[in-house]
Amino acid sequence: MAKDSEPDWSRIPTALTFIIEPAKRYGHLQFEEQVEAFEASATEDERAELKRLAERLWDECDCADGHALVLG
Repeated sequence: MAKDSEPDWSRIPTALTFIIEPAKRYGHLQFEEQVEAFEASATEDERAELKRLAERLWDECDCADGHALVLG
């Protein structure tokens, strides 16, 4: 995927469409330095949102779809 291109969100299984908006907000955090900088500045709301997302992804996907999700 080119740096400025948008992922093909239509490839996401219907059951996982709830990840699209958070992926748009946080998907740019790919490297250790970026993640560390985010962790240092993340608000409580951002942390809570990501915690809820992780829990929902784990619960709803039951390791079948979401734990190895790759966009491209």
